[in-house]
Amino acid sequence: MAWHPVEHFSKKVPVVHSIDNARKKELLAFVHALKRWRHSLLGRSQFRWVTDNNPLVFYKTQDTVNSTIARWMVFIDQFDFFPDHILGKSNRFVDALSRCPDYCTAVYSTFEIDDNLRDSFIHGYQANLEFRDKYANCSSPNPAPSHYRIQEGYLLVHTRGKDLFCLPSDSHLRTRLLGEFHDAPAIRHFGVNRTIDRLRERFWWPGLLGDVTRYCKSCEFCRRCKSRSRCSYGELRPLLVPLRHREAIAMDITGPFPKHKTGVDRILTMVDRLTKFAMFLPCRYHAKGLELAEDWVERLPDVELAYNSSIHPAIGMSPFEFGHGSLVTSPLDTIIPRMAESDDHLLFLRRMQELLVKAHDQMAKTHQHMSQQANRQCLPCPFRADDLVWVSAAEFSLEQDISRKLLPKWMGPWPIVAPVGDAPEGPSFIIQVPTHLPVYPVFHCSKSALYTPAEHDEFPNRRSQDPTSMDGFQEVGNIISQRRYGNRPTEYLVHFAYCTHQANRWLTRAELQATASDVLARYERKMQGKSVSSAPRRTLVQVPPSDRQLRPRPGLTS
Repeated sequence: MAWHPVEHFSKKVPVVHSIDNARKKELLAFVHALKRWRHSLLGRSQFRWVTDNNPLVFYKTQDTVNSTIARWMVFIDQFDFFPDHILGKSNRFVDALSRCPDYCTAVYSTFEIDDNLRDSFIHGYQANLEFRDKYANCSSPNPAPSHYRIQEGYLLVHTRGKDLFCLPSDSHLRTRLLGEFHDAPAIRHFGVNRTIDRLRERFWWPGLLGDVTRYCKSCEFCRRCKSRSRCSYGELRPLLVPLRHREAIAMDITGPFPKHKTGVDRILTMVDRLTKFAMFLPCRYHAKGLELAEDWVERLPDVELAYNSSIHPAIGMSPFEFGHGSLVTSPLDTIIPRMAESDDHLLFLRRMQELLVKAHDQMAKTHQHMSQQANRQCLPCPFRADDLVWVSAAEFSLEQDISRKLLPKWMGPWPIVAPVGDAPEGPSFIIQVPTHLPVYPVFHCSKSALYTPAEHDEFPNRRSQDPTSMDGFQEVGNIISQRRYGNRPTEYLVHFAYCTHQANRWLTRAELQATASDVLARYERKMQGKSVSSAPRRTLVQVPPSDRQLRPRPGLTS
């Protein structure tokens, strides 16, 4: 197996940790490694942590944990991994890396160019309608004058003061060239404009702008790590107007404010959605939950009265008038003459009914105007159940001591389990987020982006668009079919989780039995017509990182 180090680093132990025991120092080294490679590990599939310190594998079950280790554990729990202990004598190459100062810190796997590249270009010129006649003319003994010429078998065109290589319309050649100018290690995923500028310095072909644009937009690395400049998904849908008073109450907590002498530091706001009548109740939080306070700053009742006596734009009147049928009595009413109010109950009921109709009409107009204004910059939600989507990394609480600027902008992709509510188009959905991430799995569609697998685009044999396997393992998703030729053993077509169907591989029964026995048993029960239990835990299969040949090593267990 062609295992090789990708990157390593060393770090001096701080003086404060120099007297710690070996287990704490090993855990500190793991924390530093996670911080250094967080951009590759956060939001990715499960990786393996190999250590020669056996007690460290059970770091979560320690009897005594000080504040430093507790802070490290909070940071570590953001990552999806499983610890694995190996003997120190079988892991000596790690010590060799830390003791070899002239070792290269980064080894890149370059995109190889075949030796027959020139023949591929010549064959493409001869088969391409765009360049066939031009290539034949330049190859003749007496070529007609043109802007084209041949040099060492390659067709060049003179334009904008330069001789540019002409690229034939071969999808494989264009994919390889676009990969070299967009996602090669020395390029590092520049945007569309910079990729076009670099290509125009050396190459030309019809449709260059469109090819580069589609290639960059279908790059999974760019979609994961770059922001999207588009209108947000999810159109505004106002709630239905309530029919009766106190039928629907909206509640929210505002704060914290400077703590009062009674201990209150927040305001519980309750609003009747029909009358817009509000109540402001002082409260406080503590370990036992929410408690209401008996008193608050003396001005809070005045604020409540001022709000309820002002005209609310959604209903066209004050909440107090809508709820009581009359305006709030002010000190001026004692000196300004007012018309006598009737004591007739029928007139009062008729007035309350008129206020209700007026408020309903005004709220309907307000909702319509608000929806039109909000939906100008919104797009209909395109997601449905079982779609793979990215989720904005801003929805996850990451460590506090780093900037988000260099972290991935999107995490996933993960499947949509079901929409929230009765409407299949959302706008909120339950997403199958990994269990190690402490987040509620319901997300609004404006916080998501559709994931399109790379196999659906027009660039064949491009660099792998699958999430990087950091430890050489790939998760087995399910078995698709099986086959058998003569006396040869039965082979099973395996699909790997979070990978495209181009990565499917035929594996023997012995290989699956050694690495994914639960998936194999589930498939055999399905073929025999027996009931199938819930989806099993995905197992891990060894994957050489150099060529990504998804074949398990016999003897590995998950």
